[in-house]
Amino acid sequence: MSSLGVLVAVGVSEFEARLLDNLSGHDLHVVRRCVDLADLIATASSRQAQVAVVSAALRGLDAEVVTRLRGEDVAVVGVTASAASADEALLRSLGIDVVVATEVPAEVVDAIREARAGQSESSAFDTGSDGRLTTDPGGGVRRGGSAASGADGSGREPASSRWTDDARQQSSSRRGRVIAVWGPSGAPGRSTVALGLASELSTLGAQTTLLDCDVYGGSTAQLLGLLDESSGLLAATRAANMGTLLPRMLAAHARAVTPTLRVLTGIPRADRWAEVRPALLRQVIAASRGLVDLTVLDCGFSLELDEEISYD
Repeated sequence: MSSLGVLVAVGVSEFEARLLDNLSGHDLHVVRRCVDLADLIATASSRQAQVAVVSAALRGLDAEVVTRLRGEDVAVVGVTASAASADEALLRSLGIDVVVATEVPAEVVDAIREARAGQSESSAFDTGSDGRLTTDPGGGVRRGGSAASGADGSGREPASSRWTDDARQQSSSRRGRVIAVWGPSGAPGRSTVALGLASELSTLGAQTTLLDCDVYGGSTAQLLGLLDESSGLLAATRAANMGTLLPRMLAAHARAVTPTLRVLTGIPRADRWAEVRPALLRQVIAASRGLVDLTVLDCGFSLELDEEISYD
């Protein structure tokens, strides 16, 4: 078995020395003990390591950083001082699938191995057996794989299975459906159709959220005559980036039009869409699914893939 390169970035944590001791003597080697977030990202970009071990004490750690690390093909493991630490919930809310306490050295090593094995499978969205795109409201818990079946031959329940079960228990049991309204360029009426659909569904008694995702300029607020001083979508994605977006908090960012219809207003200027990362938008949609029965997305006709275009 080849040695796994590990980055350790736990900020000012009293358990750092214990953690480094736990990583010694196994098929792991610590590539670098990163002093801050910039150091972590720079080293991850060099592709010298396969796993990053982080803690809530690392200043600046957010969901966008976790997504960026995964984009560099670096799996992310969260560590806490103890199993009873409140940091676990925060780390999971940032999209970190595997969180483990440093109290048990064997579990830390198992966590790193399992996180690396699941890196290629990890995703906030998954395609179910019925072909529909689904997501876990608990923050993208890793699914499937040999770990859940105890294929390591140790005779004990794999740590990854326990982490998955814990996350599922913490997540909401509500799984609302998502309806996307889209049309090609030159087909006006997307926003009108999305608004009309959301309105009718809410009239039928379904708790509904209309999410304005038109990247070329949201118009839902204008259609409803809402005085939109700040974008509800931007506020929600900022909360998601900090790991504080829960379904009940999403309700505070959305405007209540009727008792059964909420609207998350969009961004009126196309240049502001660079602030909304795909991973954060997925979290907003996942939070909406945990809040209401139906989420209607008002989509734009196109989404540029060229970074220079998207940042112009």
